[in-house]
Amino acid sequence: NQNYVCHTWLNDDRLIVCSEAGDALLFDSGGEFKMVLPCSPCEPRSLLCVASFSRGFIAGSEKGVVTFYERSDDAKEMFRKAKEVKLDSSMAGPMPSVGAVTAMTVSPAEETVAIATSSNQLLTFSLSPTDFLKAEEGNVEHALTSFHTGPIFGLDVCVRKPLVVTCGTDKTVRIWNFVDRTQELCKVFNEEAFSVAFHPSGFHLIVGFADKVRLMNLLMEDFRTYKEIPIKACRETRFSHGGQFFAAVNSNTIQVYKTYTCEVVCNLRGHQSKVKAVCWTSDDFHLVSTGQDGATYEYDILKEGRRVSEWSQKGTNFTSIVALTDFEATTQTTTLYVAGSDKMLKEVRESQLTNYLESNATLGQLALAPCTRALIAGVAEPEMPGSLRCYNFPLTGDYVEYQAHAAPVSRIRVTWDELYLFSTGDDGCLCIFDIKKLGPAKPEKDFGLGYADEILVTRQFLDEKQATLLEFERRVEELDSRIAFQLRHRDGLHKEKMAEMQEKYSEEIETERRKFEVLREEKAEMEMENEEHVKSLEENHARYLQEQQESFDQKMI
Repeated sequence: NQNYVCHTWLNDDRLIVCSEAGDALLFDSGGEFKMVLPCSPCEPRSLLCVASFSRGFIAGSEKGVVTFYERSDDAKEMFRKAKEVKLDSSMAGPMPSVGAVTAMTVSPAEETVAIATSSNQLLTFSLSPTDFLKAEEGNVEHALTSFHTGPIFGLDVCVRKPLVVTCGTDKTVRIWNFVDRTQELCKVFNEEAFSVAFHPSGFHLIVGFADKVRLMNLLMEDFRTYKEIPIKACRETRFSHGGQFFAAVNSNTIQVYKTYTCEVVCNLRGHQSKVKAVCWTSDDFHLVSTGQDGATYEYDILKEGRRVSEWSQKGTNFTSIVALTDFEATTQTTTLYVAGSDKMLKEVRESQLTNYLESNATLGQLALAPCTRALIAGVAEPEMPGSLRCYNFPLTGDYVEYQAHAAPVSRIRVTWDELYLFSTGDDGCLCIFDIKKLGPAKPEKDFGLGYADEILVTRQFLDEKQATLLEFERRVEELDSRIAFQLRHRDGLHKEKMAEMQEKYSEEIETERRKFEVLREEKAEMEMENEEHVKSLEENHARYLQEQQESFDQKMI
């Protein structure tokens, strides 16, 4: 009565089946049960997924442990545990727990194993012999980058840089580059961040925590807090379009500050319940808000937060609001668009409801792209996938729905040039969409400025880098002088050796020359002796012939 959770085919057509109790069962190619492998961990949910490779199989557990089993020469054992990798301890840097291993696959060349976890992480582990034999620490890497674990609470986009900031339940704040599709920075905090706002310059952040709101400088490799404001559980904060002000929600009050001095500009009151959303008008003169009390307010920031307009619908929990200011009218008017729990999209102008649309779904977030003539709404139905609806603007009721998230949409943002749309959801995903303008093509405006590439660093960082650079320069000079000394020393040794060898070879040459002279003299003497000897032989031979001739003549007579 076991619950089987995974299986894999081995290279020899045998089958490995794993149970929830932690038993690994071996079957032959015909499906006949052979044995329960002795190497089975026998711990509950220790074999949640399994993948085969040429040397055996790999198993992943609920505790984030990956175990490698290789074939054994022992017929009774069949397989043995060759390596165990704990993913949490093998990751570089402080990161949230990776959770359980949910899926694995091995590359065709068996160079890498890819690992998916329950915390939305995609990891890789090298199977090359050199890396496999190393210690387990440091061998596990993210396939692309780390991702959020759990719902994302906050989202904002920068103006001067192609950056997006997000925060969520995993206690991380992350900076994403939406042009390069990379994560530029991730910092883990000791508590959850409820909201986040990005300064238009890209140099400053506002992050709302449970006990306070922190203003941070975005440095090259870190976030550094430079001011803390005692606002508890701030779930909504926004910079003005120019970046000179920022608004932070404190329960049912909105506090507006000057960005560079942190002086209080005004405290905006009127809501009877928690404020859920705020939005600046395009000229930053007015701020609009809505909340759980079903009220929408418009405040004049330049006139100490005087209330300009208001509209309410009791019994409705509004969750999002956007504002559009009409500068072409004789009197400047602001049109508000709100959405909430009544499953309707409402248009409010001059404290009057001027239009509404039945959405038949709870719309949680709104974003306006007036130049593109689009109003984007995120569906936030509980326990339902979160789609994005693109309404024609001005509102006619027509819309196109795009599937985006597996859970309700939590935040929506549009870039200032209306080229990109960003959405986050309770599924922990950040989705990026290109916004395409329909209809006849119009000549694009020349905005003049591209994205900035400047970064912010502290004086201490520069001093440390300068000190490090000077230290390196000093080391280089020391190495240069040491190398020069070694070269001079070697040159001196080589010259001495050359002189010794020249003297030695000169003596040897002189010795050989004397030997040559002696041999030449001996050769001359031997040549003279040989000539004399040959001459003596010739004379003796001639004398002998003469004597023989005379003897023969006498005998003939």
